[in-house]
Amino acid sequence: MFLYHVEIVTTEDKSLVAAVIAETEEAAFQTAQALTKRQFHPAPVIKTSTLIEKKYIDKGKGYVFAIS
Repeated sequence: MFLYHVEIVTTEDKSLVAAVIAETEEAAFQTAQALTKRQFHPAPVIKTSTLIEKKYIDKGKGYVFAIS
């Protein structure tokens, strides 16, 4: 499994960050988009999704992400 750091930009140019645990990049993008639509009401229209980082995860591992 991997931890994916995905940046999402909406059509309103709002920048969002999603941290997703998934086995593939495709699954990570699908999950990030689904989470974004569930977290906001009304659901934002997603313009772009960009993979920023992909990290291997295992028990006892952790990562710090720089948000700029």
